[in-house]
Amino acid sequence: MFTKADKGAVHDIRGIRVPGMASMPIFIQFKDRVTYLLEFIRSLHRVIKTPFEIIIIDDTSTFPAAVNFLNRLNDSGVTILHPAPRAPDAPFDIIYRDVAKVITSYMNATDAENFIWTDPDVPLDGDGPGDILVVYAEALRQHGELYNVGCSLRWDNWLDEIRDGKIDNEKQWVKAPVHCLEYRQVCYHYIEAPIDTTFAMFRKGAVLKRLSSPSIRMIAPLGCRHLDWIIPMESIPADVQYYASKTTKEVNHSWFRNPLKKRRREIGDGAAGAPSALNTPGRMGNGTHSHAPS
Repeated sequence: MFTKADKGAVHDIRGIRVPGMASMPIFIQFKDRVTYLLEFIRSLHRVIKTPFEIIIIDDTSTFPAAVNFLNRLNDSGVTILHPAPRAPDAPFDIIYRDVAKVITSYMNATDAENFIWTDPDVPLDGDGPGDILVVYAEALRQHGELYNVGCSLRWDNWLDEIRDGKIDNEKQWVKAPVHCLEYRQVCYHYIEAPIDTTFAMFRKGAVLKRLSSPSIRMIAPLGCRHLDWIIPMESIPADVQYYASKTTKEVNHSWFRNPLKKRRREIGDGAAGAPSALNTPGRMGNGTHSHAPS
């Protein structure tokens, strides 16, 4: 089903391709957060060793740097898709439905057995003893009852200002029983938990409905980091601020929006245009390249 992408492989911004082999489509649902997208794409090339194809589903990005980067990706041959237009304040279930239609249409024309659907704010955490795409596909093969398999988000590197507003919502997953997926004499640990767009692998032909079950999340070393949880508020890039200001609270939750609003009040919204870390595009916090075990 997969092979190491070494002999005859083509590596470029689009992914890894091997002649005669179907690449795994990785659909990245994107809007404006170009700093996060860059970090996420870097993680794909750093961690994945088997054939994959990056596909951006752009949901009406308007932040100038994001639009420019998408144009550059398009010029480089990266596939850019667009869901149907909708009201700016549409609930997330409607957004999910429209993006699902785009993915289903694309998958109907491919030979790939599985695909990934993800947001750009969850870069892969690090290298494990097996390729993440191979292990996730094996989980679907071994457990035919699974709807999907995705990554568990690390919880040990949260900032205090995020932890205070998020821990009650996440503690059930922190305490969830850990199970073992055995593959090639290695035990890959996972928890049983729902997934929507957190680097989730689906079978081709899956009827895409949000938070369907049963689902499992793989933990370190085949998990993810959530950038919103680990970037200091004084270092939030301008594109992420822009995104937070343009999305509804259902899409960008209060545990992120409230500390950001508090920080903006503290600095007087950039002190009438004065330079500040909060207004520096593209800057990432110190925690974004940590690889401590979860």
